[in-house]
Amino acid sequence: MQQYNENYGFDVKKSLEEYKIAELSDPKKMDRLIEGLKDGERMSVTVEKDGKEMPLKVDAMPRYSNLNFFSPDSGKPVKREELQIQQKTEKSMGKNKEHGKGQEMAM
Repeated sequence: MQQYNENYGFDVKKSLEEYKIAELSDPKKMDRLIEGLKDGERMSVTVEKDGKEMPLKVDAMPRYSNLNFFSPDSGKPVKREELQIQQKTEKSMGKNKEHGKGQEMAM
């Protein structure tokens, strides 16, 4: 179990806000979740994906500045990119496509 503090440079609250986690709407549950993650625990959360609520487990990876999600039954990893509110890959791909079109027109 790896513990960390605020001086580590990883903001667990900011990372949690990238996902539609039901527990974030209740301040007491949010505080309990954040404290558990800071203590290195794998916490239970409910994440909304495609309009459906999914029970998952989450743990913090401060070394890599991200969160890992797991299936509560099998413990298998779940892709965090599929759970994010705004997917960063789509934004960057859209910019690359526009840039590529401009290059084609110049030829």
